[in-house]
Amino acid sequence: MIMGKVRLNQTVRTLKGEITTISKLAEKGLIKFTKSGKFMGRGGKIMTKYFAEMSDGGCWEINKTAYLSRTDQEISF
Repeated sequence: MIMGKVRLNQTVRTLKGEITTISKLAEKGLIKFTKSGKFMGRGGKIMTKYFAEMSDGGCWEINKTAYLSRTDQEISF
C-alpha cells in the first residue's frame, strides 16, 4: 500500500501503527529504497518514481534527491 510522497524526516505511520520517520526505519535496516520507471504521466510520458519500502508492505513515495542520497549515488542539478 503506497501512502503518498513524504520527506525522509517527516513523521509517518507504519502498517503496525508505529509513528516514526523513514530515516529512523532506514537506520534499523527496515527500509529498502527502490525506483520504478513504469508510471504514465501527462501526455503519455513514462515517469520514474522513487520509493521507500518496508518488508511488511508499507511504502512511501520519496523524491529523487532522497533516493540518490540513500543509495550513495551522485546528486547532480
